[in-house]
Amino acid sequence: MSTFRYTRWDEKLVAEAKGGPKVAHADVDFVYEGPLKGESRAQLLLHYRPDGTGTFVGYELLTGSFDDEPGSYVLAHNGTFDASGIESSFEVRVGNEIKATGTYRSGPSQEVPYTITSR
Repeated sequence: MSTFRYTRWDEKLVAEAKGGPKVAHADVDFVYEGPLKGESRAQLLLHYRPDGTGTFVGYELLTGSFDDEPGSYVLAHNGTFDASGIESSFEVRVGNEIKATGTYRSGPSQEVPYTITSR
């Protein structure tokens, strides 16, 4: 099964407009199982709308393996969130090459299934 889970989430407010949007930064650690295996560290920028929904972008460095090929991989994320969870697409990058693309949708669980397609 292809899943990841976060083991640490440290989020800090960067800026906020009174009654309006806010921007936050999250420093997050993950553990992956499946085609992506290993531990990672991510830096995410989050945009919260006044209604609590929002968007995020971020980069993550995974040390482990992809399709049983050991190495370090950068995952580039672009997603949205609301009260029901998070939805995101991501790219698995090595240097200038995109090795794979993936998606995930999370709910209240810390264990998140993902899909991935090699290029």
